[in-house]
Amino acid sequence: MQSALNTGVDRLYSWAACFYYQGTFTDVGGATGLLNGYAIPSGYISVSQVDRDKWDQRYREGAYAERGHPAAFLVEHVPEILAQQLNAKTSNESLRALDIACGAGRNSFYLAGLGYQVDAVDVSAEALNRARATGSDHHASIRWVEHDLGDGLPADLPPADMMAIIRYLDLDMIRAALRHIRPGGYLLCEVHLATEQVVAGPSGSAFRAAPGALLDAASGMEIISYWEGVTRDPDQALVAVARLVGRLPP
Repeated sequence: MQSALNTGVDRLYSWAACFYYQGTFTDVGGATGLLNGYAIPSGYISVSQVDRDKWDQRYREGAYAERGHPAAFLVEHVPEILAQQLNAKTSNESLRALDIACGAGRNSFYLAGLGYQVDAVDVSAEALNRARATGSDHHASIRWVEHDLGDGLPADLPPADMMAIIRYLDLDMIRAALRHIRPGGYLLCEVHLATEQVVAGPSGSAFRAAPGALLDAASGMEIISYWEGVTRDPDQALVAVARLVGRLPP
């Protein structure tokens, strides 16, 4: 039984152990949950906690501190979309944007600066603390939400007129996230793309979308534009990405 238990749990946790701890987790006894019918020992650390700790450590060490600029993809498309939305408004209610996996908030500040009320969601408390400490005139327009996206989106999110998902890959969550967009609202999504070229960004296939996968995930939307390929970031790093602008039918 112990062998079967460890085998079942290790299938779930082995990638996190190798990626984060470069070793294996140790069972210190006790059981706190079930995995496929097997008890999960209390000494095992959840994948969610490993992910949270990983990102907290990265931001604590200054990761992405040089990225104060918004994503070029948003800068290219949002102003035109915003103009259309303002022209179509029939009430004084503010337009709302949702920034998923917002990190330290570079895109959230950009959207708030354009006039959106922004809900900014990320798993990392360290990233959100950095965002809150950033000098900006737009904090009053941003709600910072610490939440593990592995559990889906927070239940209390209001419907969004604009949803931004920049270089965070969870195709199932993208499909579910469409329920949080108002009819006529927009999704702007950019994810790392699987490629055989040597490019910047994550190396693991789990963090890169297969060609066409992002387009499939947005099924049911009106596709305004879709592009995938290799390009250069503003810092001239070579990246492989898929970019989608979609609109939920009114």
